[in-house]
Amino acid sequence: MMRSDTCMEPDRAREIPGTAADDAPLAIDAWREARFELVYRAGSVRIFARRFKVLQLQGHYLDMPADPDQLRPPLSRLGEKVEALVARSQPIREPLPRLALVDGALRFVVAQYSRHHADLTGSFDGYLSKFAAKTRNTLKRKVRKFLDRGSGSYMREYRRPEELADFYRRARSVSALTYQERLLDAGLPDEPAYLDELVRLARADAVRAYLLFQNDEAIAYLCCPIVNGVLLYDYLGYDPKHADLSPGTVLQYLAFQSLFAEGKFPRL
Repeated sequence: MMRSDTCMEPDRAREIPGTAADDAPLAIDAWREARFELVYRAGSVRIFARRFKVLQLQGHYLDMPADPDQLRPPLSRLGEKVEALVARSQPIREPLPRLALVDGALRFVVAQYSRHHADLTGSFDGYLSKFAAKTRNTLKRKVRKFLDRGSGSYMREYRRPEELADFYRRARSVSALTYQERLLDAGLPDEPAYLDELVRLARADAVRAYLLFQNDEAIAYLCCPIVNGVLLYDYLGYDPKHADLSPGTVLQYLAFQSLFAEGKFPRL
């Protein structure tokens, strides 16, 4: 049902959209200029943040070679306009040392872990059958509990360009309440450029987004862009005041049910 690929990806560093330099971006192979923010915390308390210019590796890890040396990082540009090179996510064949000196530059690997892929081929019932009976019953009980609240309890899918503005507006209102945004700076991006990107993806039929409603009010969201036919589990969040309804679990269950019924994508 599942397989995993080993990846490395920074934690605590995030791109600041729309803050690139005013002059032409530095485009060297797949590397482009961006600004990043490194956040320093004491537990969940944000102490301060440091913004700096970087060359960021573009694209998604599904398109990248599993060898860091094949990416040809432009080390010669360090010290001119940028302070660091950032590869947010990249497949690797074997574990990398946390610190290493590479061609005169210090390479720091923040995190290495396995990414998991859910198999969306076959039927939804077949997918559920791979879980233990107790787990299946728990999932179904949570979904029934939610849906039994009445006609105002439902999931809505968004995929067409004209639908994404409504999804984004409602999802942002939920994201602002989540711990992912308040504590981890990992909520749905609060940038007009992100909505533009969602609309662009929708025009290419390359995004699936979902909202869960309670009394016709959005209480959870899930956003999955699509790369090479593979759905990416990018952003999930829910209103904590509805935690008793397990909205994140219910939304994932209903979204998976919808994806199996569509039958278009091999994995997530």
